[in-house]
Amino acid sequence: MFSKFESLIVRYGGLMEKTMNRLIKQSGGIVLAALLLLMASCGDSVVIPVITITGQPQSVVVTEGSITGVLEVTATVTLDAELSYQWYSGVTLIGGETGASFTIPTTLSSPGTYNYHCVVSATDGAEPKTSQTAAVMVNYDAGLPNYDKFYVGDGQARIYYKTITTGGTNVEVTNKCYLISYENESAVSNSYRGPVNIPATVVYDGATYRVRRVSHGAFYGSTGLTSVTLAEGIDYLEAYAFYGCTSLASVTLPSTLTDIDSHVFINCGALASLHLPASITYINELNPVFSGCANLSLSAASGGALSVDNKGVLFRGSGGNASYFLHWIPEKLTGEYVIPDGVVEITRAAVFSSRLTKISIPASVTTIRTNFNNTLLTDIVLNWTDPNTATTILFDGGKSTITLHVPAGTVGAYEAHSVWGVGLGTSSGFKAIVEQ
Repeated sequence: MFSKFESLIVRYGGLMEKTMNRLIKQSGGIVLAALLLLMASCGDSVVIPVITITGQPQSVVVTEGSITGVLEVTATVTLDAELSYQWYSGVTLIGGETGASFTIPTTLSSPGTYNYHCVVSATDGAEPKTSQTAAVMVNYDAGLPNYDKFYVGDGQARIYYKTITTGGTNVEVTNKCYLISYENESAVSNSYRGPVNIPATVVYDGATYRVRRVSHGAFYGSTGLTSVTLAEGIDYLEAYAFYGCTSLASVTLPSTLTDIDSHVFINCGALASLHLPASITYINELNPVFSGCANLSLSAASGGALSVDNKGVLFRGSGGNASYFLHWIPEKLTGEYVIPDGVVEITRAAVFSSRLTKISIPASVTTIRTNFNNTLLTDIVLNWTDPNTATTILFDGGKSTITLHVPAGTVGAYEAHSVWGVGLGTSSGFKAIVEQ
């Protein structure tokens, strides 16, 4: 018990420890009792440690893509108390940042200002002190990429743009880092939220720009994005434009749109409908565009290159056309689907994530690029009397659960075929080949 009181006496009485110990022992505790009464009578005059910040963190200007630097705070405290530190970004505590210095994150995007401060605390009841706020201002890096870039609007209404060519007046919508998505996926995510309306033109610094494209990864991972309306004049949706926008429920495409690249609407699970204008002449056929859109139904304007049948299946071209391609089968379509006669190619994205259990392929098909790798598909009907009719077969995915149904008298030819017959009955081949 004495050790606790002795430490109080030494700290608050200002006497040397050895002297106090000797007096306490010699007096049989009388000195201790007297000192405790004296301390009690002092009331509010009991001394506690005092923190003084002697060096403040300083605001800095950094450049996107080459961010370096450290924010530092220095402080002293009386009565030999122990100091501790906690850094904040705005009002948000930064986990793990409990030292006197804080390394500026290299992932900060431009343009932007990021505010940091430090709260300095100490033991023994010291009152915490808050440092001044240091502003980290991130500027553009003209070389990453070498395009003019700017934003218009504030808060949720802010839209980011970059010119398609340096010094040009045509721009594309981009993300808050002005980067394509795979350069820094975590940094570009959540650039947008709520409803977004992309205008036909935008004015910045006195100049008028025409909005022509939605760039690679512009809305990538914007999970709070709910709807997008694209103005007339926009003609191109680049790859990954709306990738992972899980709350996106509505997209209005302009009648000027001509191109939709790969992975544009991947994992947009809330998107229930999408109307494709007649102006579209190209939609990526080597990679999926709508995979992960489990609730999506498509429609297409008449007179264009695209069409949608009564099952919701998307095609490019029409029957008898050398470019009549099956592009996409809705993920919500179940059971059996018979591909129309006249289709010449099943594109790679066609049944990428379909829930079909059986699919029938007409004899008109000469190219198969699709991935049939889904666990529900159990039967494929092939209608070629000569299995060599399809000259390009890039059949990806699992086969061991699928039975092939072929024309009468052709089982032997299919079993000997370099694609259909390889590994038959094993884990690397089809389950079986039977006559229709």
